[in-house]
Amino acid sequence: MENPSTIYQRICEVMKQVDAIGKDKKNDQQNYKFRGIDDVYNDIHPLFAAAGIFSASKIVAERSEERQSKNGGCLIYRILHIAYTFYGPSGDSVRTEVIGEGMDGGDKASNKAMSVAHKYAIMQLLSIPTEDAKDPENDNHEPLPKQPAPTPPPKASPNAGKPAKEAGKPEKAPEAAPLPPAASGKPRLTVPQVSAMCAKPSQNCTYAQLVSWIKATWQVKGLTPAEVIAEHSDEIRLYLDGLHSDV
Repeated sequence: MENPSTIYQRICEVMKQVDAIGKDKKNDQQNYKFRGIDDVYNDIHPLFAAAGIFSASKIVAERSEERQSKNGGCLIYRILHIAYTFYGPSGDSVRTEVIGEGMDGGDKASNKAMSVAHKYAIMQLLSIPTEDAKDPENDNHEPLPKQPAPTPPPKASPNAGKPAKEAGKPEKAPEAAPLPPAASGKPRLTVPQVSAMCAKPSQNCTYAQLVSWIKATWQVKGLTPAEVIAEHSDEIRLYLDGLHSDV
């Protein structure tokens, strides 16, 4: 191997000599093949040593979680964000950052995460090929289609159950409840009856003046002025209000 001056040139020279590293190991529990860190070290170490390349690591961030195994035991799940700097003989360097994940029921979760991180840092730095290359875009997970959010039921209208209004027709004012019989037991006069039986007095008259006028002019068979005033004061006031509203 020639001795290029920069770390970038030395890495390129190492890449020329790297062969494919197959996935010869298998995870029986989760049923997948993988390349172990030992496979990568065994192939890359002599090439790095000849080129004068070594690496140093720094943990940028880390996170731990506790998970339960299917047997009820406790598993430690470690996620490490690690920066690796690869140095050449002249002290120049190139840096790369990767994520390593590891899980263990004892004290090896961090060890596993660091091994995975270093393995992938080297593989990505040198673009090491595999014997059974598979593009991640060929994965087909077949997710179920997203279910639309349920539509909330419509709010009940306050007029639900009522007949619709006819267009162009104003609402009919509710009819007044019939007045109860007078205390004397005789029929109670309505406001229109009071109006019809009275000669229209002055529009500016007061309640007392109207009562005095009724006493002087009232002549209705079966009702004395005193009964009219005592039992129909509300009607008299309504009649008086009608006089004033005409002003």
